[in-house]
Amino acid sequence: PFDVENEIWGSLAYGDLDLDGMNEIIIPSKNKHLYALNLNGILFDFEAGQFLMGTPAIGNLDEDDFLEVVVSGYTSSGDIFIVNHDATSNIIEIDEKALGGVALADFDGDNIDEIIIATESNDMLCMVSHEGAIDTLFIADDKFKVSPSVLDMDNEKIIMVGSHDNNFYAF
Repeated sequence: PFDVENEIWGSLAYGDLDLDGMNEIIIPSKNKHLYALNLNGILFDFEAGQFLMGTPAIGNLDEDDFLEVVVSGYTSSGDIFIVNHDATSNIIEIDEKALGGVALADFDGDNIDEIIIATESNDMLCMVSHEGAIDTLFIADDKFKVSPSVLDMDNEKIIMVGSHDNNFYAF
């Protein structure tokens, strides 16, 4: 067992962040920490300073070969955290509460993933670049409480998400 000292609301993620051939288990916790564990122990313990309730996503959000973990904070001034394998991070201030996790996909063909997030504060579905540019794609009639998904069919990407307004959206 690994004690995270608080509740775990999001699902775990799994991937080889540091390219050593050994996958890490990524655990978000309500104790405001994001953990990466492997067979040797803790790869990193990242303190976000915000509740981490959603499922983390793993993708490529910079120019190096290593993978990054993306997780959103659950506070009224919530941020998006992009965490590298060595626990260094890039923090994007979105000032939105997001209960669900994020989805990642390369929408512009530059081999760097964009972040798709659905928020609870202002009922928004947004695309966020790794540099922090925020593009509001849609505003629902009620809050989003789940993670969006991205379906890639024949290089056409479709963003899917359900809302508390009883609707399922696909863009």
